[in-house]
Amino acid sequence: MDKFLIGLFIVLLGIAVVGVVMTVSYRGEIRTVQEHIESLGSQVVKTNCGPIEYAQIGEGYPVLVVHGNGGGFDQGLSLAETYLGEGFQIIAPSRFGYLGSPLPAGATPVEQADAYA
Repeated sequence: MDKFLIGLFIVLLGIAVVGVVMTVSYRGEIRTVQEHIESLGSQVVKTNCGPIEYAQIGEGYPVLVVHGNGGGFDQGLSLAETYLGEGFQIIAPSRFGYLGSPLPAGATPVEQADAYA
């Protein structure tokens, strides 16, 4: 019985150590991502549909970049940098409910499009 308890203790201790290491690593990664997002220089504009956070980069022809699924302006900037290159003014908003854009009650994709217009 003593060997069983010692083995169980070692296993539980190992699980606890792995849990602590994973938690510290996760928090570090989240902090790094938050710092990156903050460094992108977003702004919030008040619209008839509520506040919308967005980031604007580049010079040239203005392009509104909206990514296909939920997420923040950072995803739009990443898409634009990958596919558009130089010569464009990128305007990348956060979708409703992400980063600095609150989620209005009963929000729909049509309302999201109206807010962008």
